[in-house]
Amino acid sequence: NKPIGGMRIKKITTADLTGNEQIKRYYYGSDLNNLSRSTGKARIVEPAINYFESLTNVPNGEVSEEVSTLIANLNSNPLHDLYNAQGYHITYSTVIESNGNNFEGGATVHNFNTVPEIPPIHYRDPVMGTPFQNDFGNGEELKTTFYKNVGVFVKVSETNRTYITDTRLMSAMPAFRATKRSSSYINSAETYNLSVYGIRSQWRYLSSESETTYDQGAANGSTVTTNYQYDNALHFQPTVITTVLENAGSGTQHSFKTNMRYPQDYTFPGTLSGSAARIKGMVDKHIWNVPIEQLKSSI
Repeated sequence: NKPIGGMRIKKITTADLTGNEQIKRYYYGSDLNNLSRSTGKARIVEPAINYFESLTNVPNGEVSEEVSTLIANLNSNPLHDLYNAQGYHITYSTVIESNGNNFEGGATVHNFNTVPEIPPIHYRDPVMGTPFQNDFGNGEELKTTFYKNVGVFVKVSETNRTYITDTRLMSAMPAFRATKRSSSYINSAETYNLSVYGIRSQWRYLSSESETTYDQGAANGSTVTTNYQYDNALHFQPTVITTVLENAGSGTQHSFKTNMRYPQDYTFPGTLSGSAARIKGMVDKHIWNVPIEQLKSSI
């Protein structure tokens, strides 16, 4: 439990027009029994300057001469300060919210996805300051749990979420870095190294959400599970939403399905009039996230 610094919210106080105050306190411990056991993880420190020495043999008449070349790389990123010190992002896998000054209104526990950041390696040097990383999904809220305080904490509800990466929009594009070489060889020409690295992107979205509500004894939970489909990568909107209701202790389920169509889900052949012309007008004006048609059914 090494202490990790950084700015973070400690307390939020809000007041309505009559002066009534509501207080929320925040803790970054692992659970309600370990409020001070920090779940913070410091991001890697990216050095502003890294360098190395390269030795090569250069012909000089009938003999060859060993030449030392010092290569220095200066890296800057608008997200980071330009010095080699810990001053970067800190991620927390758990954030605990006190409803009231001392949990008198209960507690909310948030669990987040924290993915270790690994910098890309080009030859023997990291290419710092680039978005080529493997921490996609970092910061996604995986679980939210609500508790009431009756002298002890009793679970009221729990929501679990699943996220997926859509491979239709995974891509990588080449990027380049030029490094000037400084040589000790007196007759050497001005030379540069050209490095190639990749900039990756991913599309991640909420795939399913399952909320369980418990009775007074934190048992016999009724669960509502919602699944999302995104069938058209043109507009990134949910096209099918399926909801499954499972009653506690009864073993019965009720399922509902909603199909949705958006302006870009339609084709527009020939001369347009009426509704078709209006939908095409929405597409032309980039109004893509408004459902045009919804079909609800029970399964």
